[in-house]
Amino acid sequence: GDLIVGGFFDQAEDGTELNGIGRWDGTQWHAFGAGLSGTSNTAVRDFLILDGDLLVGGSFEAVDGVPADRIARWNGSRWLPFDGQSTFGQSFLEALAFFDGQVVAGGIASPVDTNPLAFIAGFDFGRPAVIEPPQNVQVSEGQNATFSVEVANGSDDLTYQWRRNGTPLTDGGNISGALSDTLTISNVLSEDVGAYDVLVTNACGTTGSTPAALSVQGEGSDPSCPGDLNNDGVVNVFDLLELLSNWGACPD
Repeated sequence: GDLIVGGFFDQAEDGTELNGIGRWDGTQWHAFGAGLSGTSNTAVRDFLILDGDLLVGGSFEAVDGVPADRIARWNGSRWLPFDGQSTFGQSFLEALAFFDGQVVAGGIASPVDTNPLAFIAGFDFGRPAVIEPPQNVQVSEGQNATFSVEVANGSDDLTYQWRRNGTPLTDGGNISGALSDTLTISNVLSEDVGAYDVLVTNACGTTGSTPAALSVQGEGSDPSCPGDLNNDGVVNVFDLLELLSNWGACPD
């Protein structure tokens, strides 16, 4: 594995710009994008491994441009604010720990009267946070359609429930994955057209994704109904979603 180093520094010894946090792969240093940023004394003070992700605490306001007040989460590919946190204000987060189902953070706060005092705070994991909602899909009749969702945190014991037009789906027929992070509709027909979303639940609550439209391209549009963009026999909100999903310049 690699070595993650954080602290109060700008560069590695070889001149690589790190800005408070860097990764050593055994041969060379690598930056985490733009590193830490803040008003003053930006630094990493402590690390914590949580559910395979890396929590970073310290004195900073953003990591690689992602707003994160004194605590941030690295999921292996991107930085995310830690779900459920409050604003620490003018403070230094000095320590992170996991205790009794909570992330516990401790440090030194500077209130209005400028007399420093110690603080300790606990954070529940919070509800799941959807960072990649399902996207609109257009297929021809008889093809397969797939919707997927990516969740950032609250990653323990997740359950999923996919819905079409607000109605929960179950596996069977041409539906599979109704209770997973990926929904597949095989041999799509016009009656499968609709708005698909997913409810993601953990012990702290449920988060719903934004809906994505499934449209089916038939043999050709009915010239008597030019507004029926997805050829399902009616002009409705799903035709509007189809139009918006293809908004922009046409390819050459």
